[in-house]
Amino acid sequence: MKVDWQKFLKESVSFASKYLYNKKIVMQTNEIIQYFANKISDEAGQKYLSIHAKRYSILLGVLKSLRNNIEQGSITILDIGPSFFTELLYTNFPNDRILTLGFTHPESTGGHLPKGISIRQDNFINFNLNNAQVKKDWINLPHFSIVVIAEVIEHLYTAPTLVLDFLRTFLDKDGYCVLQTPNAVSLDKRLRMLSGSNPFELIRENNQNPGHFREYTKKDILTIAKKSKFQITNLFCSNYFALKPITYKVIIYRFLQIILGKSLYDGITAVLKNTANDK
Repeated sequence: MKVDWQKFLKESVSFASKYLYNKKIVMQTNEIIQYFANKISDEAGQKYLSIHAKRYSILLGVLKSLRNNIEQGSITILDIGPSFFTELLYTNFPNDRILTLGFTHPESTGGHLPKGISIRQDNFINFNLNNAQVKKDWINLPHFSIVVIAEVIEHLYTAPTLVLDFLRTFLDKDGYCVLQTPNAVSLDKRLRMLSGSNPFELIRENNQNPGHFREYTKKDILTIAKKSKFQITNLFCSNYFALKPITYKVIIYRFLQIILGKSLYDGITAVLKNTANDK
């Protein structure tokens, strides 16, 4: 296979410039890990954070950019699925009101939400997004300027179009929904499928924490957003899951992703703007 070195260098320079720029305005991966160093003692929480810290940094960068374009002195942000990131929102957006939405059962805690993470219970909304498929079960919520639904839709058996239809009922006109989800066609998953292995885990027996029902591609997200009357203002793939330990296999894998293109990167981030007039 012929290596396009010009493309590789261009990708490297682009990544470096974005990294140096973002470093000035958002918490970086190591800073996020250090922030939680004395808060988290259990192994599952530490492992989850080490894998997702880069994703949190990217997500913070997206939200900072959106927030800078909103001229209001204070806004309300909804974080769906409380996690480490919720506390990062409290820290990075101290002048804004942060609400969370999710489950209250014990299965909603774990690696992504270990003991030691501060979630303000007075601003927590108990609602199962799977209930979005039944319109009469929709709840009335205050309006939000930004809704974050990161690493959530793959855990739902309800169609994302129905979920987005529900979210749009309480999202401000010209407000933003920021979505993250694993890339169903990442290079890793394609390689595993070529080897005869199923890259997707079996549905777990615990129906309160069943794992991933369905993963999505960039094309899927485009289709879902259009059907739900959202305008996509940003959509990109990035390697926001850390692969550890760093071995020669990991280095080769990342190198191949750069050569073959970003569509094979591990995660998807989408910024959806609510431009619809109907509610």
